Amino acid sequence: MENSLSPTKIAAKVKEKYNSLIYFINHKKWILLAIFVVTIAALLVISLLLQFYFSVNRAKPSPAPSVKVVEFTPLPNIIYNPSRYASDSGVLKIEEEVKNLDSDLVKLDLKEVRINPPILNFKVEFPK
Repeated sequence: MENSLSPTKIAAKVKEKYNSLIYFINHKKWILLAIFVVTIAALLVISLLLQFYFSVNRAKPSPAPSVKVVEFTPLPNIIYNPSRYASDSGVLKIEEEVKNLDSDLVKLDLKEVRINPPILNFKVEFPK
């Protein structure tokens, strides 16, 4: 009965298979861990590169639109077809009065430097 398996031989074979299985699982865990770390590092590098790319593109200042200075020149008051009342004495008198009022309004100073706000008394006491 030498060919029969003794309990020690069976235990040795189980232990050997168990150790090889543990060895494979440990290596598999390390391989999975390495793949995970490399994937995380690659994602980090890609995100940093994308952030740098978009921040560089956004940082470029766009040229400011040129502001054109518009010069205003008033149109001359041209009367093409004068009214029959244009030379009337009443109309000419009203026109002269309007010109005088306009010149008075231009000369009028709207700032009242003589009027000052009243001085306030901040020491107010209320009876108890």
